[in-house]
Amino acid sequence: LSRGKEDSERAVSLALQVKVAKGKPGCTILDVGCGTGLVPKLCKERGLTDCKWWGFDLTKEMLDTLRNNMQSPEFPTYDQVDQHDLSVLPWPYEDNSADCCICNGVLIYVSDPSNLDEFVRVTKPGGFCVIMFRHDGYTEAYKAKDEALRAAGKWELVTKTEDKINFKAL
Repeated sequence: LSRGKEDSERAVSLALQVKVAKGKPGCTILDVGCGTGLVPKLCKERGLTDCKWWGFDLTKEMLDTLRNNMQSPEFPTYDQVDQHDLSVLPWPYEDNSADCCICNGVLIYVSDPSNLDEFVRVTKPGGFCVIMFRHDGYTEAYKAKDEALRAAGKWELVTKTEDKINFKAL
């Protein structure tokens, strides 16, 4: 589970900032762990309609639902959809091919942070990686990998939202 719609809203807000920052229509956004297509749907609702969407997800069932959702005018159409496990490297995309990679609440299910190298590889120089971690998903291993990528000049932190726990135990 992702942390819910609020995190998706934050991802969408950052995607809209990417469009403004890139200053051009037609940017390519890779939706890592695209599921049913919620993030592009929210982007479309906010006027981000001139981007190419690529997506991949682990399960055929999620992709079948996504393909069904794309029949509705409220959902954007992905130009490319792949079934792929994000922990299997390399991802099926060319180097420097996406203006932005978005990953909303998926990395909680992947213990090996090596996938962060793929975000860097696939994103164009000057592009953006919008990664939403659950509060309990930003493990010491992910933190160490993030810091190593920063120290190597591979990426930099542009913005970080306040940590928030959206669920309370009953």
